[in-house]
Amino acid sequence: MSEKEKYKVFLITWERTVDIPEEGRIALVLNLRNSEKKIKKMMEALYYSKYYSIEEQLAMAKYNKPSKGSYHVEKHFKNEEFGGIIKRRVFLTCGANPFLKGRAVENFHVKHNAKGGVSYEWDEKK
Repeated sequence: MSEKEKYKVFLITWERTVDIPEEGRIALVLNLRNSEKKIKKMMEALYYSKYYSIEEQLAMAKYNKPSKGSYHVEKHFKNEEFGGIIKRRVFLTCGANPFLKGRAVENFHVKHNAKGGVSYEWDEKK
């Protein structure tokens, strides 16, 4: 992947009420063609794997009468104005603080710095 390549992707990031260091903020990058149902399952699995104990995960994995996790993916709508046109943006969240935020983004690309470090940049989809 070259620095010049830019992609439209479904991006899932860790968010919280205080800043998160840039490294480790990106949880998952997905193809935009994934269904909403599939993305929701992936987001819940990511959250549960990080914040639920093995015992809690085992209770949810039971064949008969599995317990349900306390955090499920929620769908949100936000109206934003771009050049006099109001567009409705959709994003998904899962968890409390920190939480996962999933949304479609544009121009996702890798940036390499002189010290050999890597960062990622994107534009929120308009």
